[in-house]
Amino acid sequence: MRYRRLQSGRFSVSAPTLAQGTRRSFLERFGFRGTTYNPATIGRTTAGQLVKGAVNKIALGVGLLTSVATNLWDFGVGDQREKGIGSPEFWASTGVDFALTAVIGLAAAGLVAGGIAISTALGVGFVATAPLTGVLAVTVGVGLVISFVLDGIGAADWLKERVIPGIGAWGGIAQNARTIFSALPAYVNDTILQPAAEVVEERVVQPVIQRAQAVSQAVTNAAQAVSDFVGDLFRGDK
Repeated sequence: MRYRRLQSGRFSVSAPTLAQGTRRSFLERFGFRGTTYNPATIGRTTAGQLVKGAVNKIALGVGLLTSVATNLWDFGVGDQREKGIGSPEFWASTGVDFALTAVIGLAAAGLVAGGIAISTALGVGFVATAPLTGVLAVTVGVGLVISFVLDGIGAADWLKERVIPGIGAWGGIAQNARTIFSALPAYVNDTILQPAAEVVEERVVQPVIQRAQAVSQAVTNAAQAVSDFVGDLFRGDK
């Protein structure tokens, strides 16, 4: 991407190294949708894109892959191999490394973007219109400085020591969850379904059966009484 100062004091933005048909879409992807720009507009656009780029899917994906690959080496064949891949220490180290990578990238981009915004506000135009490659190089340098400072104060080790107990606890939590879910059907059956069935049996089914038996017995008795009465009539006639 190239900025060219015009006689009006404005700048044109171009991407001369790209194929003719791809230049416009490339510039629009970086927020340049016009033809000429004030230095302040270029500065704001560059700063905004710099911060967005630090947290986009590609940057986060690269950070995740780098963290996983580094820890696979350390815990597979490196200094941490006795703890092994898949250990709580492995997961804690991978998670912390990835989080720090994302935070460092965002912090570096934020600092450089803030510097561009302040310089633009102060009228330092050459900072706002600095080549994108130079801006990215400065951002990488700032990120390395932040990383060295954090390594120097032991931030990563401090975080990992506090994350490991939590990672270890997940095993117990998962086991407890499995135990609960395996015992839940029996618990529901014993404490809810079975008592409910007993109540229904006692208060609904049994009374209905008893009433049905009483009606049946009454009908049987009545039929027997009628039969006896008719039989007595016939016997009396004789």
